[in-house]
Amino acid sequence: MIKNTIKAKAKELAIPATGIARADSIEFIREIPEFFKAHKAKTAIISLQNYSSTYIPIEDGLYGIIAPFARRNYYKELRKKQEKLAKFLKAEYGASCYISSNGPIREKPLACKAGLGSYGMNHIIASPEYGSNVIIGEIITDIDIEPDEPSPEFDRRCLECGLCIKACPSKAIEYNSPIKRERCLQHLSQNTETPPEFWPIWGKRFYGCSSCQDACPKNKKAIARQEEPEEMQEAGKVYLPDIIFLENTELKELFKGRQMSAGWINPESLIKNALIILSQSPEGMEFLYRFKEKGRETLKGYAELLIEYNKQKH
Repeated sequence: MIKNTIKAKAKELAIPATGIARADSIEFIREIPEFFKAHKAKTAIISLQNYSSTYIPIEDGLYGIIAPFARRNYYKELRKKQEKLAKFLKAEYGASCYISSNGPIREKPLACKAGLGSYGMNHIIASPEYGSNVIIGEIITDIDIEPDEPSPEFDRRCLECGLCIKACPSKAIEYNSPIKRERCLQHLSQNTETPPEFWPIWGKRFYGCSSCQDACPKNKKAIARQEEPEEMQEAGKVYLPDIIFLENTELKELFKGRQMSAGWINPESLIKNALIILSQSPEGMEFLYRFKEKGRETLKGYAELLIEYNKQKH
């Protein structure tokens, strides 16, 4: 059976979980890539890549924390594995393939359709084996492959314990309701502006937020990716005074190999996050004053707002 052969090859390529779903519905595509104009999409081969969620305790006000999913460029890593799998499909079956991860394909509903997991109340897919500490990638191909059965929980939200709702510091998650993206700290960490109402709860989030995932019971028994704890701790923290005066190219080079080096991430959002964190401690405020004088022009005004906010607070 083709499906079993493909899944065996995926395992050989160190892809933790693979599922098959039909891909002939436009509902799974945000934007129509050129591939779909030249080929009839028939099958989606969905892959999950798990990642480590090593806890990083930091008290020093000059450090920030990177969310677990971004401590390496797991998307790039998964894509390389998908490229090898697509090459195998072309050689063995003459398949044409379109590869995507964090792109125009609505990958979460496809992952459910492929039997790989189900939605949580935080709208993140949780796998029975790996929990929600996974990223999703897909190969869309023009060959027919027997689909897997959808997840048994496909129409269920999750355990519905509500722990992710309680854990969300910005109240972005509500029961049986879409995520409020404008309140989600993960989303806000990617923007160049964060409204003042979120500054007091920002914590040490240099990039990303995993509060809802940290609280999820499905992650307590999940199979964790085996990575060196010390290595992940180093990859997950940032000494902020070293980065706030860097140019964009220097930031991209500094975070090479981590998610923050992705082309679509605006480096100014990272500096903005660093300024918010620094504003929370006396030692950090010293660098805010320096940034106000010598930092990049586009964010000097933001630093001034943070300084004024702290003056009023105290």
